[in-house]
Amino acid sequence: MLCRGLKVWVGYLKRVKGGRLRRLRDRVITLNEGDRDEENLSNLLDTKLEKNLKLIRRSSSRNRELMRIG
Repeated sequence: MLCRGLKVWVGYLKRVKGGRLRRLRDRVITLNEGDRDEENLSNLLDTKLEKNLKLIRRSSSRNRELMRIG
């Protein structure tokens, strides 16, 4: 029972985090297709940085978890 609950919870967290990255990816695509004015380029850069930071955090937390298990 507990194992199933944990699996459901982990699945939920993955969907939530994945959704955030999907939204950032979609925003990058939209901004990349837009005009190349200063505001749009600034928003594009900010969004790319935010996306990359989230990916780095996700990767480092996975690495820490694997080191703890191994």
